[in-house]
Amino acid sequence: MKCPIYFPDLLEQFMSTCNETEHWATVEEFRTKLSIDKTFALAISGFLRRLYNNPTVPGRYTVVRIENLKVYQPQRKTIHRYLIRERAMNASIKSPE
Repeated sequence: MKCPIYFPDLLEQFMSTCNETEHWATVEEFRTKLSIDKTFALAISGFLRRLYNNPTVPGRYTVVRIENLKVYQPQRKTIHRYLIRERAMNASIKSPE
């Protein structure tokens, strides 16, 4: 039996391979870098859209922008690009003294 995919951990792995705090990515790039099967494309897209629509989802990274790119070769389709950014750590949290 396969282990279930946990998308926040995969996003951490993906961003660690990019070595950036901010990165434009497509679902295809995400799948390719992490060797994920094509059948998970909709789930990945849904997870990234959820991070964009609900910034309170816990995790180290969030999606701050989504762009739609129209591609006409070899067939007409729309590709979504996601701007994934590391969240700023909350400086207002005080350490116990």
